[in-house]
Amino acid sequence: MKKVVLLVSSLALAGLSSSVLANGIYLGAAYNNQKLSPNEADAGSFSVKTVDLVAGYQVNQYFSVEASVVVSSNDDLFEAKDAYYFTQEYVDIDSQWSLKAKGTYPISDAFSVFAYASYLDTEIKGEFVEFRLDENGATTGIPSRGSFAFSDSGVGFGLGAQYNFNENWAVYADYSLHPDFEINVGESSAKIDHDSFSFGVTYKF
Repeated sequence: MKKVVLLVSSLALAGLSSSVLANGIYLGAAYNNQKLSPNEADAGSFSVKTVDLVAGYQVNQYFSVEASVVVSSNDDLFEAKDAYYFTQEYVDIDSQWSLKAKGTYPISDAFSVFAYASYLDTEIKGEFVEFRLDENGATTGIPSRGSFAFSDSGVGFGLGAQYNFNENWAVYADYSLHPDFEINVGESSAKIDHDSFSFGVTYKF
Protein backbone atom coordinates (compact mmCIF):
# COMPACT_ATOMS: atom_id res chain seq x y z
CA MET A 1 0.00 0.00 0.00
CA LYS A 2 2.83 2.37 0.89
CA LYS A 3 4.45 1.67 -2.50
CA VAL A 4 1.20 2.58 -4.29
CA VAL A 5 0.90 5.82 -2.30
CA LEU A 6 4.51 6.71 -3.06
CA LEU A 7 3.99 5.97 -6.77
CA VAL A 8 0.85 8.11 -6.97
CA SER A 9 2.58 10.93 -5.07
CA SER A 10 5.58 10.78 -7.38
CA LEU A 11 3.36 10.95 -10.48
CA ALA A 12 1.41 13.87 -9.04
CA LEU A 13 4.59 15.80 -8.26
CA ALA A 14 5.98 15.07 -11.72
CA GLY A 15 2.79 16.31 -13.33
CA LEU A 16 2.82 19.45 -11.19
CA SER A 17 6.46 20.05 -12.01
CA SER A 18 5.90 19.71 -15.77
CA SER A 19 2.88 21.99 -15.53
CA VAL A 20 4.92 24.67 -13.77
CA LEU A 21 7.72 24.38 -16.30
CA ALA A 22 5.25 24.61 -19.19
CA ASN A 23 4.01 28.08 -18.26
CA GLY A 24 5.59 31.44 -17.55
CA ILE A 25 6.62 34.82 -18.92
CA TYR A 26 9.07 34.98 -21.82
CA LEU A 27 10.88 37.79 -23.64
CA GLY A 28 12.64 37.78 -26.97
CA ALA A 29 13.65 39.49 -30.18
CA ALA A 30 13.07 38.69 -33.84
CA TYR A 31 14.48 39.61 -37.24
CA ASN A 32 11.56 40.10 -39.60
CA ASN A 33 11.61 40.31 -43.42
CA GLN A 34 8.33 41.94 -44.45
CA LYS A 35 7.18 41.98 -48.08
CA LEU A 36 4.76 44.56 -49.48
CA SER A 37 3.39 43.69 -52.93
CA PRO A 38 1.03 46.13 -54.72
CA ASN A 39 -1.58 44.43 -56.89
CA GLU A 40 -0.66 46.45 -59.95
CA ALA A 41 1.09 45.39 -63.12
CA ASP A 42 4.82 46.19 -63.04
CA ALA A 43 4.46 47.76 -59.59
CA GLY A 44 7.23 45.63 -58.11
CA SER A 45 7.43 44.84 -54.41
CA PHE A 46 9.18 46.17 -51.33
CA SER A 47 11.10 44.13 -48.78
CA VAL A 48 11.45 45.91 -45.43
CA LYS A 49 13.59 44.40 -42.66
CA THR A 50 12.62 45.04 -39.04
CA VAL A 51 13.80 44.13 -35.55
CA ASP A 52 10.95 43.29 -33.17
CA LEU A 53 10.77 42.99 -29.40
CA VAL A 54 8.58 40.13 -28.17
CA ALA A 55 6.88 39.55 -24.81
CA GLY A 56 4.51 36.70 -24.01
CA TYR A 57 2.95 34.44 -21.42
CA GLN A 58 2.80 30.68 -21.90
CA VAL A 59 -0.42 29.54 -20.22
CA ASN A 60 0.43 25.86 -20.70
CA GLN A 61 2.33 23.73 -23.20
CA TYR A 62 -0.46 24.16 -25.75
CA PHE A 63 -1.43 27.84 -25.54
CA SER A 64 0.23 31.23 -25.10
CA VAL A 65 -0.47 34.92 -25.69
CA GLU A 66 2.12 37.27 -27.15
CA ALA A 67 2.74 40.92 -28.03
CA SER A 68 5.41 42.40 -30.28
CA VAL A 69 6.52 45.86 -31.41
CA VAL A 70 8.92 47.03 -34.13
CA VAL A 71 11.90 48.90 -32.67
CA SER A 72 14.04 49.23 -35.80
CA SER A 73 13.33 49.29 -39.52
CA ASN A 74 15.32 49.87 -42.72
CA ASP A 75 13.74 51.24 -45.87
CA ASP A 76 13.68 49.57 -49.28
CA LEU A 77 14.20 51.16 -52.69
CA PHE A 78 12.10 50.48 -55.79
CA GLU A 79 12.89 51.90 -59.22
CA ALA A 80 10.58 52.12 -62.23
CA LYS A 81 11.19 53.50 -65.71
CA ASP A 82 9.11 54.07 -68.83
CA ALA A 83 9.56 56.18 -71.95
CA TYR A 84 8.93 59.44 -70.11
CA TYR A 85 9.79 59.08 -66.42
CA PHE A 86 12.28 57.43 -64.08
CA THR A 87 10.95 57.03 -60.53
CA GLN A 88 12.61 56.03 -57.26
CA GLU A 89 10.47 55.13 -54.25
CA TYR A 90 11.62 54.51 -50.68
CA VAL A 91 9.30 52.64 -48.30
CA ASP A 92 9.72 52.15 -44.55
CA ILE A 93 7.63 50.79 -41.67
CA ASP A 94 7.11 53.77 -39.38
CA SER A 95 5.42 51.81 -36.57
CA GLN A 96 3.96 48.35 -36.01
CA TRP A 97 2.61 46.31 -33.12
CA SER A 98 0.74 43.03 -32.84
CA LEU A 99 -1.12 40.77 -30.42
CA LYS A 100 -1.18 37.00 -30.92
CA ALA A 101 -3.08 34.01 -29.60
CA LYS A 102 -0.80 31.02 -30.27
CA GLY A 103 -1.53 27.32 -30.18
CA THR A 104 1.44 24.95 -29.89
CA TYR A 105 1.76 21.21 -30.53
CA PRO A 106 4.88 19.58 -28.97
CA ILE A 107 6.54 17.03 -31.26
CA SER A 108 9.17 16.20 -28.64
CA ASP A 109 10.66 17.80 -25.53
CA ALA A 110 12.82 20.02 -27.74
CA PHE A 111 10.79 20.58 -30.92
CA SER A 112 7.28 21.96 -31.44
CA VAL A 113 5.12 23.48 -34.16
CA PHE A 114 2.63 26.31 -33.71
CA ALA A 115 -0.07 28.34 -35.38
CA TYR A 116 -1.54 31.67 -34.36
CA ALA A 117 -4.10 34.34 -35.07
CA SER A 118 -2.89 37.91 -34.73
CA TYR A 119 -4.14 41.47 -34.68
CA LEU A 120 -1.63 43.72 -36.45
CA ASP A 121 -1.45 47.51 -36.70
CA THR A 122 1.03 48.95 -39.23
CA GLU A 123 1.94 52.44 -40.41
CA ILE A 124 3.93 52.85 -43.63
CA LYS A 125 5.76 55.96 -44.79
CA GLY A 126 7.73 56.64 -47.92
CA GLU A 127 9.27 59.16 -50.28
CA PHE A 128 9.60 59.34 -54.05
CA VAL A 129 11.72 61.17 -56.60
CA GLU A 130 10.50 61.40 -60.20
CA PHE A 131 12.80 62.37 -63.08
CA ARG A 132 11.58 63.34 -66.52
CA LEU A 133 13.43 61.69 -69.42
CA ASP A 134 14.40 63.25 -72.73
CA GLU A 135 14.19 61.54 -76.11
CA ASN A 136 17.51 59.80 -75.47
CA GLY A 137 16.38 58.38 -72.12
CA ALA A 138 18.50 60.76 -70.05
CA THR A 139 17.10 62.64 -67.06
CA THR A 140 16.31 66.29 -67.66
CA GLY A 141 14.99 69.24 -65.69
CA ILE A 142 14.29 69.45 -61.97
CA PRO A 143 12.94 66.21 -60.43
CA SER A 144 9.68 66.26 -58.53
CA ARG A 145 9.72 65.01 -54.95
CA GLY A 146 7.06 63.96 -52.51
CA SER A 147 6.13 61.77 -49.60
CA PHE A 148 3.29 59.48 -48.67
CA ALA A 149 1.97 57.57 -45.67
CA PHE A 150 -0.76 55.03 -45.05
CA SER A 151 -1.80 52.65 -42.31
CA ASP A 152 -4.06 49.67 -41.75
CA SER A 153 -4.91 47.08 -39.13
CA GLY A 154 -6.70 43.76 -38.97
CA VAL A 155 -6.47 40.04 -38.36
CA GLY A 156 -3.68 37.85 -39.74
CA PHE A 157 -2.50 34.26 -39.41
CA GLY A 158 0.81 32.44 -39.12
CA LEU A 159 2.59 29.10 -38.87
CA GLY A 160 5.96 28.24 -37.40
CA ALA A 161 8.28 25.89 -35.55
CA GLN A 162 10.32 26.21 -32.36
CA TYR A 163 13.37 24.47 -30.96
CA ASN A 164 14.04 24.55 -27.21
CA PHE A 165 17.70 24.33 -26.19
CA ASN A 166 16.69 23.96 -22.54
CA GLU A 167 13.96 25.13 -20.15
CA ASN A 168 14.81 28.79 -20.79
CA TRP A 169 16.25 29.39 -24.26
CA ALA A 170 14.48 28.72 -27.55
CA VAL A 171 14.69 29.75 -31.21
CA TYR A 172 11.83 29.86 -33.69
CA ALA A 173 10.94 30.66 -37.29
CA ASP A 174 7.52 31.55 -38.67
CA TYR A 175 5.64 32.76 -41.73
CA SER A 176 2.78 35.26 -41.41
CA LEU A 177 -0.01 36.47 -43.66
CA HIS A 178 -0.89 40.00 -42.56
CA PRO A 179 -3.91 42.19 -43.32
CA ASP A 180 -3.78 43.73 -46.80
CA PHE A 181 -3.49 47.49 -47.18
CA GLU A 182 -6.37 49.28 -48.90
CA ILE A 183 -5.25 52.66 -50.26
CA ASN A 184 -7.74 55.20 -51.61
CA VAL A 185 -6.58 58.41 -53.29
CA GLY A 186 -9.44 60.38 -54.79
CA GLU A 187 -11.31 58.04 -57.09
CA SER A 188 -8.36 55.66 -57.38
CA SER A 189 -7.70 52.72 -55.09
CA ALA A 190 -4.98 50.13 -54.70
CA LYS A 191 -4.41 46.98 -52.68
CA ILE A 192 -1.08 45.91 -51.20
CA ASP A 193 -0.48 42.32 -50.07
CA HIS A 194 1.54 41.98 -46.87
CA ASP A 195 3.36 38.90 -45.60
CA SER A 196 6.55 38.21 -43.66
CA PHE A 197 9.10 35.63 -42.55
CA SER A 198 10.79 35.98 -39.16
CA PHE A 199 13.49 34.29 -37.10
CA GLY A 200 13.68 34.91 -33.37
CA VAL A 201 15.02 33.88 -29.98
CA THR A 202 13.19 33.85 -26.63
CA TYR A 203 14.09 33.47 -22.97
CA LYS A 204 11.50 32.08 -20.55
CA PHE A 205 11.72 33.03 -16.88
